[in-house]
Amino acid sequence: MKMQIELDIEPFSVPKFVRTKHSLDGNAGDESQPISLKKLDVGVLDKLCAQFRHDVFRHAGKTPPVIDAEAT
Repeated sequence: MKMQIELDIEPFSVPKFVRTKHSLDGNAGDESQPISLKKLDVGVLDKLCAQFRHDVFRHAGKTPPVIDAEAT
């Protein structure tokens, strides 16, 4: 006998900011400063989203489906 359970899955949390790899003032040991997503241009946001998508599928051990650019 098989039983199926349906789950409602919440979407990933969307951050409000990103952090730099190094402090903005160049001081060693200082924490990086958050940068609001609103301050990033569309190209940077697109690259960050593409990298996130790539990383999610890699962590899941799956090959991402091809996105049809005309359908979006």
